[in-house]
Amino acid sequence: MVFTMTRATGLGEGSTLCVGANSAGVRARDTMNVRAIPLRARGHSRVARCGGPGRRLLVQCGRVVGIDLGTSNSAIAVVEDGVPKIIPVDGGHHTMPSWAHYSKDGTVTVGRKAQRRRIKDPLNTFHSVKRFIGRTTKECKEDIANVGFGVVADEEGLASMVCPALQCNLCPEEISAEVLLKMIRDAEEVLGEEITKAVITVPAYFNDEQRDATQMAGEAAGLQNVKLLRE
Repeated sequence: MVFTMTRATGLGEGSTLCVGANSAGVRARDTMNVRAIPLRARGHSRVARCGGPGRRLLVQCGRVVGIDLGTSNSAIAVVEDGVPKIIPVDGGHHTMPSWAHYSKDGTVTVGRKAQRRRIKDPLNTFHSVKRFIGRTTKECKEDIANVGFGVVADEEGLASMVCPALQCNLCPEEISAEVLLKMIRDAEEVLGEEITKAVITVPAYFNDEQRDATQMAGEAAGLQNVKLLRE
């Protein structure tokens, strides 16, 4: 099964999808050449997510949020009365570590909780994925040497993260989507509104491949309208 959009997956906390599976013993469902599955297709519809048990039913937000998807930390903001306002996330903080941890049972933990798991489970704890997004392993050899998890080339030569817990590889867009989704969920709780539109900042040096990959990460996180802004 091949999807037309390449190198993007939509996942939420508590769900998993592996891409570019290269290891023996990978489950059958992980061997599909899947690069794009919307959140709604994987049971993460906005209605289910915002109106499920213990969650308030959110009204659609007409405002556009601004997201700094950083290498080390990320932040989300909204303009109120003409003034940008940082929205507290990840336990009330102005920034959230751009970290994600994957467990064998498929649970995805993001932010500070994920960061704390790097000591006990470094191979399944991912960070600095912005350095790899839209890049080949040949282009980021130095960055590969500076992280505590495995990085391999997929069939296109692009960098993918080895995830032993899930017995498969994860593309950077997928992990970035988890970071975005966590911030969006937290921001929705603060605003009491559903967030569907965002402007995501990207470095000025990002090429088209990196920009496209960032755009896909935003769409995989459930955003219906994503614009990129050069830093």
